[in-house]
Amino acid sequence: MKTTFAICFLCILSLPLISQNSSIVVITPNGGENWLIGCQQTIQWTTTTPGMVKIELFRNGSFYMTLANQIPVTQTAFSWIPPYSILPGNTFKVKISSLTSSSGFDFSDAYFSINKGTISLISPNGGEAWLYGTTHLIQWNDNICENVRIELWKGGSYFALLTASTPSNGSFPWAITSAIPAGSDYKVKVMSTALVSATSNLAFDFSDNNFTVGTANPCFMTVTCPNGGEIWAKGTTQMITWQDNVTYPVRIELWKNGLYKSLIAASVPSTGNYLWVIPASLPSGSDYKVKIIAVTSTASFTCYDLSDNNFSLIGSATGGFKSVEKDFHAYPNPCNNFINVIIPGNTGAKTSIKIMDITGKMVFDQSIQENQQSEELKINTSEIADGFYILLIRQNQEIVYKKTIMINH
Repeated sequence: MKTTFAICFLCILSLPLISQNSSIVVITPNGGENWLIGCQQTIQWTTTTPGMVKIELFRNGSFYMTLANQIPVTQTAFSWIPPYSILPGNTFKVKISSLTSSSGFDFSDAYFSINKGTISLISPNGGEAWLYGTTHLIQWNDNICENVRIELWKGGSYFALLTASTPSNGSFPWAITSAIPAGSDYKVKVMSTALVSATSNLAFDFSDNNFTVGTANPCFMTVTCPNGGEIWAKGTTQMITWQDNVTYPVRIELWKNGLYKSLIAASVPSTGNYLWVIPASLPSGSDYKVKIIAVTSTASFTCYDLSDNNFSLIGSATGGFKSVEKDFHAYPNPCNNFINVIIPGNTGAKTSIKIMDITGKMVFDQSIQENQQSEELKINTSEIADGFYILLIRQNQEIVYKKTIMINH
């Protein structure tokens, strides 16, 4: 009996010792995640190890940095913000290991990524013209977790701070004042507010191209006639035409040999056309141009255009019409398919009625019988395109009556 007991006791002593330490299992990051620098992340694991653990970051199979030295045994999650000092990459793993057992540890199963955030500026991104006294949204897209700083740059250098810190929600209203010098060489920079030096991981973006700040109105003005090559006789009436997108009046000037010569009209509606009675007193020449300027409420002539090339003024009336410029009755105005014109008596006069578009093209021309008393003429305008036109009554080579009409079907 004693022999049997001794044998059993020896058998028990000869069994291997069972380890009191069991496994650690990394749950996240466990492969495939893309974590952003500066954004809080959560490392999670399970463990039955009876002791503290430490957390390390490995890069490309080698130790990179320690994230935590002593995590209590009761804790299975750890919040971590990847610092800006990290070199971005896609070969990272986390190792969680026991401080009481060399065999108690686990790695992420596969690589995960750590990258810097991105900012993409939407507006202003080049070509905008923003005026004093207006407010515009600076807009961008980003995936960062901190606020952003917004700067104004001019001529490739930092110029002014628009805001030191604003939420990275994609927009910021900027009220533009005259404290900013007018210029067309501005850009905006939106950047992370992370207070980190000596790193290239800060997210930022600039406007792709320059935009304009100031008083200049974002308009266009294009002289279409005279635009070079025309030969106009002094003493005749000619149509000056242009295209624009302004709502205020325009000023029309005559230039000769590259210099201002005289004023044609100080302020006329920007309808795109103006009948000019060419003074006979002007000197003949082949070096004339017309300049049309948008007249703003501040009288700052900033939107204008000049004839592309020279036109000529000659002394004899080889073209156009001599103008006496009286008024007459035409209705309805605007008209659609018809306009009624009351023609004054033309006793002994050779009379015609004409309609010209703003480029000077004739779209209607009808002669009136001589020695005819005043009458009303109904003109069919159904086939004339919508727009502004000049209706003229001509008697014996003189424009005796003229009126601007609008056709709107």
